[in-house]
Amino acid sequence: RERERAREPQGAEKPLQPAFGSPGNCVVPVAIKYNKIFVDAFWNSRDQSFPRHLFSLMTAWATVCDVWYMDPQYLQEGESSTAFAARVKEMIANQARLESVPWDGYLKYFRPRPEYKLARQKIYEQTLLSRFGGLEVLRAKVQQEKEEKERQERLDSQDSLDELPDGSRASRSDSAARRRTRSASATM
Repeated sequence: RERERAREPQGAEKPLQPAFGSPGNCVVPVAIKYNKIFVDAFWNSRDQSFPRHLFSLMTAWATVCDVWYMDPQYLQEGESSTAFAARVKEMIANQARLESVPWDGYLKYFRPRPEYKLARQKIYEQTLLSRFGGLEVLRAKVQQEKEEKERQERLDSQDSLDELPDGSRASRSDSAARRRTRSASATM
Protein backbone atom coordinates (compact mmCIF):
# COMPACT_ATOMS: atom_id res chain seq x y z
CA ARG A 1 0.00 0.00 0.00
CA GLU A 2 2.80 2.40 0.85
CA ARG A 3 4.43 1.68 -2.53
CA GLU A 4 1.20 2.56 -4.34
CA ARG A 5 1.00 5.86 -2.50
CA ALA A 6 4.65 6.59 -3.24
CA ARG A 7 4.12 6.07 -6.99
CA GLU A 8 1.16 8.46 -7.19
CA PRO A 9 2.25 11.99 -8.00
CA GLN A 10 1.12 14.49 -5.44
CA GLY A 11 -2.04 16.33 -6.39
CA ALA A 12 -3.08 13.60 -8.85
CA GLU A 13 -6.82 13.12 -8.95
CA LYS A 14 -8.15 9.63 -8.39
CA PRO A 15 -11.17 8.54 -10.41
CA LEU A 16 -14.39 8.59 -8.39
CA GLN A 17 -15.99 5.26 -7.61
CA PRO A 18 -19.53 4.98 -8.99
CA ALA A 19 -22.31 5.07 -6.43
CA PHE A 20 -24.63 2.16 -5.74
CA GLY A 21 -27.54 3.66 -7.62
CA SER A 22 -25.63 4.99 -10.61
CA PRO A 23 -27.02 4.22 -14.07
CA GLY A 24 -25.38 1.15 -15.56
CA ASN A 25 -24.57 -0.47 -12.23
CA CYS A 26 -25.93 -3.96 -11.85
CA VAL A 27 -27.35 -5.49 -8.68
CA VAL A 28 -28.00 -9.23 -8.54
CA PRO A 29 -30.54 -9.83 -5.75
CA VAL A 30 -30.19 -13.00 -3.71
CA ALA A 31 -33.02 -14.06 -1.40
CA ILE A 32 -32.03 -16.26 1.54
CA LYS A 33 -34.64 -17.71 3.89
CA TYR A 34 -33.43 -19.74 6.85
CA ASN A 35 -35.34 -22.83 7.87
CA LYS A 36 -35.62 -23.34 11.63
CA ILE A 37 -35.62 -27.15 11.50
CA PHE A 38 -32.33 -27.61 13.36
CA VAL A 39 -31.30 -24.13 14.47
CA ASP A 40 -32.54 -20.56 14.26
CA ALA A 41 -29.82 -18.80 12.27
CA PHE A 42 -31.20 -15.35 13.10
CA TRP A 43 -29.23 -13.69 15.88
CA ASN A 44 -31.39 -11.58 18.15
CA SER A 45 -28.83 -9.61 20.14
CA ARG A 46 -31.44 -8.78 22.75
CA ASP A 47 -32.01 -12.45 23.59
CA GLN A 48 -28.51 -13.90 23.51
CA SER A 49 -24.89 -12.87 23.22
CA PHE A 50 -23.01 -13.42 20.00
CA PRO A 51 -20.71 -16.15 21.43
CA ARG A 52 -23.82 -18.04 22.64
CA HIS A 53 -25.45 -17.68 19.23
CA LEU A 54 -22.25 -18.79 17.49
CA PHE A 55 -22.05 -21.81 19.81
CA SER A 56 -25.62 -22.82 18.94
CA LEU A 57 -24.88 -22.49 15.21
CA MET A 58 -21.68 -24.51 15.44
CA THR A 59 -23.21 -27.31 17.50
CA ALA A 60 -26.35 -27.69 15.36
CA TRP A 61 -26.66 -30.61 12.97
CA ALA A 62 -27.19 -28.31 10.04
CA THR A 63 -28.18 -24.82 9.03
CA VAL A 64 -30.84 -25.24 6.38
CA CYS A 65 -31.78 -22.38 4.09
CA ASP A 66 -33.42 -21.76 0.75
CA VAL A 67 -31.46 -19.56 -1.67
CA TRP A 68 -32.88 -17.87 -4.75
CA TYR A 69 -30.65 -16.06 -7.28
CA MET A 70 -32.75 -13.54 -9.15
CA ASP A 71 -32.29 -11.68 -12.42
CA PRO A 72 -29.89 -8.73 -12.43
CA GLN A 73 -31.56 -5.40 -11.73
CA TYR A 74 -30.60 -2.02 -13.13
CA LEU A 75 -31.55 1.50 -12.12
CA GLN A 76 -34.50 2.50 -14.30
CA GLU A 77 -34.79 5.84 -16.04
CA GLY A 78 -35.96 8.51 -13.59
CA GLU A 79 -35.73 6.16 -10.59
CA SER A 80 -33.92 7.39 -7.47
CA SER A 81 -31.43 5.14 -5.71
CA THR A 82 -33.79 4.96 -2.71
CA ALA A 83 -36.68 3.82 -4.91
CA PHE A 84 -34.35 1.34 -6.62
CA ALA A 85 -33.29 -0.14 -3.28
CA ALA A 86 -36.94 -0.36 -2.16
CA ARG A 87 -37.89 -2.10 -5.42
CA VAL A 88 -35.10 -4.68 -5.04
CA LYS A 89 -36.01 -5.22 -1.38
CA GLU A 90 -39.64 -5.88 -2.37
CA MET A 91 -38.49 -8.40 -4.99
CA ILE A 92 -36.41 -10.26 -2.40
CA ALA A 93 -39.24 -10.26 0.16
CA ASN A 94 -41.77 -11.54 -2.38
CA GLN A 95 -39.44 -14.29 -3.61
CA ALA A 96 -38.72 -15.56 -0.08
CA ARG A 97 -42.35 -15.07 0.98
CA LEU A 98 -41.34 -12.65 3.74
CA GLU A 99 -43.16 -9.57 4.95
CA SER A 100 -41.53 -6.40 3.69
CA VAL A 101 -41.44 -3.82 6.49
CA PRO A 102 -40.39 -0.16 6.27
CA TRP A 103 -37.68 -0.48 8.93
CA ASP A 104 -34.45 -2.34 9.45
CA GLY A 105 -33.26 -4.61 12.25
CA TYR A 106 -32.13 -1.73 14.42
CA LEU A 107 -35.70 -0.89 15.42
CA LYS A 108 -35.19 -3.03 18.52
CA TYR A 109 -32.50 -0.57 19.65
CA PHE A 110 -34.25 2.72 18.89
CA ARG A 111 -37.73 4.13 19.28
CA PRO A 112 -39.59 4.82 16.04
CA ARG A 113 -40.12 8.46 15.13
CA PRO A 114 -43.38 9.93 16.46
CA GLU A 115 -44.49 10.70 12.89
CA TYR A 116 -44.21 7.01 11.99
CA LYS A 117 -46.15 5.95 15.09
CA LEU A 118 -48.85 8.51 14.37
CA ALA A 119 -49.14 7.34 10.76
CA ARG A 120 -49.51 3.71 11.89
CA GLN A 121 -52.11 4.73 14.48
CA LYS A 122 -54.12 6.57 11.82
CA ILE A 123 -54.02 3.52 9.55
CA TYR A 124 -55.21 1.35 12.43
CA GLU A 125 -57.94 3.87 13.26
CA GLN A 126 -59.16 3.87 9.66
CA THR A 127 -59.22 0.06 9.67
CA LEU A 128 -61.33 0.02 12.82
CA LEU A 129 -63.66 2.72 11.51
CA SER A 130 -64.17 0.88 8.22
CA ARG A 131 -64.90 -2.43 9.99
CA PHE A 132 -67.05 -1.03 12.78
CA GLY A 133 -68.88 1.95 11.30
CA GLY A 134 -70.48 2.97 14.63
CA LEU A 135 -67.26 4.24 16.14
CA GLU A 136 -67.89 7.89 15.31
CA VAL A 137 -69.23 8.48 18.83
CA LEU A 138 -66.12 6.91 20.35
CA ARG A 139 -63.90 8.97 18.03
CA ALA A 140 -65.63 12.20 19.10
CA LYS A 141 -65.23 11.24 22.76
CA VAL A 142 -61.51 10.56 22.33
CA GLN A 143 -61.07 13.90 20.52
CA GLN A 144 -62.95 15.69 23.31
CA GLU A 145 -60.76 14.04 25.98
CA LYS A 146 -57.64 15.04 24.05
CA GLU A 147 -58.77 18.67 23.80
CA GLU A 148 -59.66 18.72 27.52
CA LYS A 149 -56.22 17.37 28.41
CA GLU A 150 -54.48 19.99 26.24
CA ARG A 151 -56.61 22.75 27.80
CA GLN A 152 -55.76 21.54 31.31
CA GLU A 153 -52.04 21.43 30.46
CA ARG A 154 -52.21 25.03 29.19
CA LEU A 155 -53.96 26.14 32.38
CA ASP A 156 -51.41 24.32 34.54
CA SER A 157 -48.51 25.94 32.72
CA GLN A 158 -50.08 29.38 33.11
CA ASP A 159 -50.82 28.80 36.80
CA SER A 160 -47.27 27.70 37.49
CA LEU A 161 -45.99 31.18 36.56
CA ASP A 162 -47.06 34.21 38.58
CA GLU A 163 -46.30 37.74 37.54
CA LEU A 164 -44.07 39.72 39.92
CA PRO A 165 -44.57 43.45 40.67
CA ASP A 166 -41.63 44.35 38.43
CA GLY A 167 -43.28 42.60 35.43
CA SER A 168 -41.08 39.49 35.45
CA ARG A 169 -42.39 36.00 36.05
CA ALA A 170 -41.52 33.55 38.79
CA SER A 171 -42.65 30.08 39.67
CA ARG A 172 -45.51 29.67 42.13
CA SER A 173 -43.17 28.53 44.93
CA ASP A 174 -41.02 31.68 44.49
CA SER A 175 -44.10 33.90 44.63
CA ALA A 176 -45.40 32.14 47.74
CA ALA A 177 -42.03 32.59 49.46
CA ARG A 178 -42.03 36.32 48.62
CA ARG A 179 -45.58 36.68 49.95
CA ARG A 180 -44.59 34.99 53.23
CA THR A 181 -41.56 37.29 53.53
CA ARG A 182 -43.70 40.38 52.92
CA SER A 183 -46.35 39.33 55.44
CA ALA A 184 -43.69 38.47 58.06
CA SER A 185 -41.99 41.87 57.63
CA ALA A 186 -45.35 43.69 57.83
CA THR A 187 -46.18 42.11 61.19
CA MET A 188 -42.89 43.20 62.73
